[in-house]
Amino acid sequence: SCDFSGLGGPATGVSWAGPFAVGASFPCTAALSGVSAQGPTHQDVADVAGFGAVTGIKVTDDNPYFAWTPVETIEIVKKDDAGHDADTPEGAVVLPDGSTGLVMTITNTGTVDLADVVVSDVVVTGGTVGGLSCDFSGLGGPATGVSWAGPFAVGDSFPCTAQLSGVLPGATHEDVSRVDALGVVSGKPVTDDNPYHATRPKPLVSIVKGDAAGNAADTEADKVGLVDGSTGLVYEVTNTGTEALVDVTVGDTVVANGTVSGLSCDFSGLGGPATGTTWAGPFAAGDSFECTATLTGVEPGTTHEDVSPVAAVGASTWNPVTDDN
Repeated sequence: SCDFSGLGGPATGVSWAGPFAVGASFPCTAALSGVSAQGPTHQDVADVAGFGAVTGIKVTDDNPYFAWTPVETIEIVKKDDAGHDADTPEGAVVLPDGSTGLVMTITNTGTVDLADVVVSDVVVTGGTVGGLSCDFSGLGGPATGVSWAGPFAVGDSFPCTAQLSGVLPGATHEDVSRVDALGVVSGKPVTDDNPYHATRPKPLVSIVKGDAAGNAADTEADKVGLVDGSTGLVYEVTNTGTEALVDVTVGDTVVANGTVSGLSCDFSGLGGPATGTTWAGPFAAGDSFECTATLTGVEPGTTHEDVSPVAAVGASTWNPVTDDN
């Protein structure tokens, strides 16, 4: 819409009968909208036409205008030293010693330069992330630090590193790395973040033994009277930790009186042999198997004691674990 009122015409509109005197001017305004960030570049052309009041000759002029919408985006991608993304809890990485290096790559994925770049990392649960530092030197910035004034050009990237440590056995870890920056053209803030998940296994094993009648008899005070000095023994061995186990061995040692014989375990439900006292594994977390044996020869008037040990090794940590009953 144009304002011809200063020259004696209407205050709004796009046409005027005149006369439009030599040297006179009037303003027009319009609104541009809908320029997509996905492109293409916008172009419009404003034009004006009139006729000489004396000659009747037509005169024209035009003027183009070009515009585009900047896309301010940034991306941070984080992996551990082994190349694992571990973006989700389901993809958590097993860290045998609860530590690993972290490597981050930050990229300007937009269409305009960025400034005031800041990288950070926050631990949500488990462990500590320390030593965070970025190398901006390839882009003309400092070789160390977590912030840079920029400019961070379109398509450029820089690396950051940090160290995760102190994840306790049986614990889960999550940390979130974040990058913030400002668009050079608009001053608009942009951000992105990337989590990392890990667990530290905790190897544990349990053996529970009772007789065929269901008596635990774990203490001398709970000793069972055996009329004929014999009974069957039943053992249940369970992986009570968070790590698979290997090299599983079950035994039974008589401390006093009687004989324990025929000890055998059935690993077949877990993919192992149906008989024996050793199994290479893997013995998965939460799984159990059963063993049986026979106690005989407890003399009248004597007290019997036997101890059943189980031993294994963590499949990831190689830490030995034991239990007895």
